[in-house]
Amino acid sequence: MLNHFRKLNTNKNSRIIISIAAHGGENFIKFRAKSVVLTEELNRTLWEMYHKQRYKEILFIVDTCEGESLFYDIDIPNVYFVTSSKRDQKASSYSFDYKFMTPTVDRMHFKLFEYLN
Repeated sequence: MLNHFRKLNTNKNSRIIISIAAHGGENFIKFRAKSVVLTEELNRTLWEMYHKQRYKEILFIVDTCEGESLFYDIDIPNVYFVTSSKRDQKASSYSFDYKFMTPTVDRMHFKLFEYLN
C-alpha cells in the first residue's frame, strides 16, 4: 500500500485527503472486486508514513459498509477518519443505473458534494 503513497511525493508538511467509496466489511475495503486492503495493512502503512514524516495530517473519507471497522484499531497521530457507517452497519447508494445494474453514487459522497457546493 505504501507504494501508492510514495507516488504522492509527500513530505512532513503535506495535508492529504483520501476519499474512498468501495465495498467494505469488518476490517477491510475491497476495490473493484479485486484488491482488498485490511486494517492491519493500512495500520502498517500509516505508521511507516508517520515515522518517515510523509504527512502533516491525513483525512480519510470512507463510504463503505462497516467503514468504521477499518479504523477501529488505528491510533496514529494526525490521522482522522469520517465514515458513512459503523461496525455492523450498511452504507447506502443515492441513485441506481438500471441499464448497467449498478449504483451511480454513494449517499455520503453525494451529500458531501451537495454541501460543499
